[in-house]
Amino acid sequence: MGPCPRLLEREQGEAGEGVVPEVRGDVLRDPVGNVRKLAQFVRQPFSPTEEEAGVAMDTVRLCNFDTLRNLGVNKAAAGSSSSSPSPSSSPFANDSYFRKGEDGDWANHVTPDMARRLDAVVEEKLRGSGLSFA
Repeated sequence: MGPCPRLLEREQGEAGEGVVPEVRGDVLRDPVGNVRKLAQFVRQPFSPTEEEAGVAMDTVRLCNFDTLRNLGVNKAAAGSSSSSPSPSSSPFANDSYFRKGEDGDWANHVTPDMARRLDAVVEEKLRGSGLSFA
């Protein structure tokens, strides 16, 4: 599970401080609030000046799906180097990595067996961490 075991090891010693237990639906309901939580989590909170200037909202705007999907580099053809300093070795066009998913849409792209296997892996990795997978 990538960095998850290292993150869990670090966070277990801090009584859960810094754990950001959010799910996609929660993030979509309050994106600015969740950007603030994420900034706190990585110990880089927005300063009062940044808050006044609307930096959290600007971050949400810069990182939203439509903005990222419409960047020139993400519209470039597979292996194109016109928008990027290094050519991609992927056989897929960059725009193929973007899909307008909706909350719960995963069920349209993952079989029940795949979902059970993923659940088992996540539960195994979280076992003993104090975190639950629900």
